Amino acid sequence: MSALDECVALIKKKYWRENKKIDKLRQLKRIIIEPNETIFDFNTRYLKLYDQLETQDKVSFSVIDYENSLRPRFQIYERVVMAETSTIEEACNLAEKYENILKES
Repeated sequence: MSALDECVALIKKKYWRENKKIDKLRQLKRIIIEPNETIFDFNTRYLKLYDQLETQDKVSFSVIDYENSLRPRFQIYERVVMAETSTIEEACNLAEKYENILKES
């Protein structure tokens, strides 16, 4: 393999990694809860994507991003927003509790 071929291979590998990383970031920014999905199932899906991010990429996500993904469930969304949680994990736990409370009433 020539030096040029090695350079091309390295560039392709780097470009592929960067695209995969950007795809994960976009997917997480755009994710929303599905109509019949439970909060628990949604949180599992959300946190699985979130945990795949590198530490430096996680800082570009906030509780607000998570809250926005709950907008289709307005009652839960509203309560999580009003609680002003400081971490995504805390907001996830709170959303699950609110869903359970709403199911019981």
